[in-house]
Amino acid sequence: MKFGYCVIKVKRPFQMPLVKNAFFLILTSGSTSVLGFFFWILVARLYSPSQVGLATATIAAASLLGAFSKLGLDFGLIRFLPLTGEKNGMLNSTMTITGLFAIFLSVIFIFGLKFWSPSLALLQSNLPITSGFIIFTAIYALFMLQTSAFVGTRAAKYALLQSLCAGLIKIPLPFLFIASGMIGIFLSWGLASLLALTVSLFFLMPKLLPGYLPLPVIKRNHLKTLIRFSIGNYVADIFDILPGLIFPLIIINTLPEEFNAYFFIAWTIATLLFMVPISVNSSLLAEASYEPEKLRNLVIRSITFTLLLLVPGILIIWFAGDKILLFFGKEYSQGSFELLKMLSISSIPYAVVRLYVTIKRVKLQIQPIIITYVLIAAITVFGGYYLISSTGLQGIGIAWTSSQCILAVATGLILLKKEERPK
Repeated sequence: MKFGYCVIKVKRPFQMPLVKNAFFLILTSGSTSVLGFFFWILVARLYSPSQVGLATATIAAASLLGAFSKLGLDFGLIRFLPLTGEKNGMLNSTMTITGLFAIFLSVIFIFGLKFWSPSLALLQSNLPITSGFIIFTAIYALFMLQTSAFVGTRAAKYALLQSLCAGLIKIPLPFLFIASGMIGIFLSWGLASLLALTVSLFFLMPKLLPGYLPLPVIKRNHLKTLIRFSIGNYVADIFDILPGLIFPLIIINTLPEEFNAYFFIAWTIATLLFMVPISVNSSLLAEASYEPEKLRNLVIRSITFTLLLLVPGILIIWFAGDKILLFFGKEYSQGSFELLKMLSISSIPYAVVRLYVTIKRVKLQIQPIIITYVLIAAITVFGGYYLISSTGLQGIGIAWTSSQCILAVATGLILLKKEERPK
């Protein structure tokens, strides 16, 4: 009897929508990272560090453009999809706009390569490579938007299935494209995203939205609801993702190519920790949209759940991170470990900033979010660019951690004010 009571008590928190969806989002991030580790371990063994460095820069560029292409509509879906009676039309409208904007940004990027990243001139070498970069950038943008749609419909388990599909498909592909060098790595990444998105749109989403078909359409009545909230978050999101995605481009034009591979592996592992507050707060935003009167209790649960997962993760990295990095090769263990330790510590202040931003999103207060991320981006990018020439990759870790700590203190003090506390 006592055993059964204990089991029920342990299971009860995971039956709460906030924790349940956050848990699935964390599993999504975890599966993406674990399968990504296998992918990059395989790539590191099959390809040279120089090829890996160029490929990571190309993927970072496509990811950056894909993130820009969302126009903040991912946050709009999480915030407003629960409230609309025409979910199919809202989802298709956001997907159409995102796909078109991704193509537009990719074309501009390709034509301006000689100005912002001459080392990636290979992307201009022939039409198939150029077209592939543009198409896969759009595919990745839609892939990320689809995850937000699952969160907004309280079905984060489908985001996990989409992630597993992409990760499992991606692992064997590098064997097929070894002769293509750097392009083979990028092709493996892009094809996996394309196939996973196809499964998601035609098999998973129709289970949630009966009769759903991914049709190119733009309905203005849906955009009126989303546009003001989404554009503000879009501006904030640009500055939020800027540090992590712009650093590979800075590194490849400042340090030897292999340092980009060392940074990418350290950042990928640290993202496991960053995804804990990201996942929990995405779930918090969705649940607070359904039940705004419960914001205070939801915030308390979010803080507790975040700390329960972050603290053990930091300890694992500090005491076993160098051993984990050995899976990628001895040079990665030596080149990435110190940066990885610094990034892991930053996950605590990072979580504080994320909580502040989510509370502001629930209250539809966008300006403080933009200010927060502008300050973080400015400190990180300019600080990292200044320090990288003298301290190498450590400069990035110092700049990133410092920016998170400064803003965590500032936003934490704001939340402690009586008028700012969640009701």
